Order: sequence, then C-alpha cells, then structure tokens
Amino acid sequence: MQLVSDIQKLSEKKGCTSGQLATAWVLAQNDKAEMPTIIPIPGASREDRVKENSVVVKLSKEEAAEIDGVIKEAVVIGGRYGGHAAALEYGSSPPLEE
Repeated sequence: MQLVSDIQKLSEKKGCTSGQLATAWVLAQNDKAEMPTIIPIPGASREDRVKENSVVVKLSKEEAAEIDGVIKEAVVIGGRYGGHAAALEYGSSPPLEE
C-alpha cells in the first residue's frame, strides 16, 4: 500500500490521476534505449474512465526517474494470485527456474 500512496502523492503533485501517471510512466519507458516500444491499453468500464484514460500526461526525465525510484523501493510480498488462481498462472508451462 506504500507504493500506492507514493504514486498518489506524485500524481497529486503532477495534477493528474494516479492512473494517468501510471500510463505516462509506461509510455516514458519507450525513451529508454534498451526497451521495446510499449503501447499501454488501459481498460475502462465507464465513460468517465475512458475520458480520464484518454488524457495525455507528459513526464520529464526527472519525474520518470522519481517514479522509478519509488518503484525500486517498493517491497512486494506474495504472488499476484492466491489459491486456485495461482495454479493457473503459468498455464501448462512450468514456472521459470533461475
């Protein structure tokens, strides 16, 4: 929840929603030489969310770096799915072993 709180603070500072900030950050990854072209496709179930998601927010390199820092400091605990849904996570392929 700390990550969510930090992103919300950054979005308030930028004057946009946290979803708009997240979409802008994803688009900013295209500026990194080692990254492929990424085209975010946000979902929405209401007209007002479609309009919200259509707002283009530009990030400076400093703002993108600030978000990168917040993400790097985030502590992730647990998997994305729990219970029976976790068994479906990899389909029929085994989990990657490093």
